[in-house]
Amino acid sequence: MRHFKDERERGWQVAVASGSYGVQVMVFSPDGGGEARKTALPEGTAFDAEQALAALDEEQLRAALADSVRWDEDF
Repeated sequence: MRHFKDERERGWQVAVASGSYGVQVMVFSPDGGGEARKTALPEGTAFDAEQALAALDEEQLRAALADSVRWDEDF
């Protein structure tokens, strides 16, 4: 799990989760509650997805958040 701030200084937590059909996703949750978001990862295993998440810098995390969809939306 990682923590970062978006361009408006709002804090977010991001973690890896397994989605449908074994797809690995990053799940974004805003500090203080609110709408969760998700984005698919190309990595095929949870271990590889965790490694990829750990390698992202804050700018890359903000870009992934910007490209994410609401939790209840399809990719």
